[in-house]
Amino acid sequence: MSIDLQILVLLPLIAAFIIAVLPRGTREKLVQPIALVTTVVLVLLALYVAIGFKSGTSSYQDVSSYNWIPSFGIAWKLGVDGISVFLVLLTALIFPIAVFGAKEKANSQSFFGWMLLLEAACMGSFMTLDLFGFFLSFELTLIPTYFLIGSWGYEKRG
Repeated sequence: MSIDLQILVLLPLIAAFIIAVLPRGTREKLVQPIALVTTVVLVLLALYVAIGFKSGTSSYQDVSSYNWIPSFGIAWKLGVDGISVFLVLLTALIFPIAVFGAKEKANSQSFFGWMLLLEAACMGSFMTLDLFGFFLSFELTLIPTYFLIGSWGYEKRG
């Protein structure tokens, strides 16, 4: 039994959207817990994918494909192979550590929203099997990375 790999991309996107639309009074209390729960759930899902991975095969596993722009042959196609399964697992393990260790209080909504968007883009980059999907996912990693480095990337920022 396998899971749809889209969950690993869509779950942090949905959590980032929820964080973005939280009302002002609840932001400070809920933002980090929402991000932490989301990243821990992603760890569990990534572990499930890694444990279910059958080594010794040369094909992609858990492939899910949806036609996106069929006239150009562009599809949203996700799958894992022997290398990407470890990258997905590593990504899933690093983000909860980063979220748990973050001490951001002043602008936590933006910080955790960008972190979740970055995680979704990284997951998409490691699992996509279509060149156009890879291009979009990889380029999408640059946007949250820019804002995270620009706002919190060095001492006394934010």
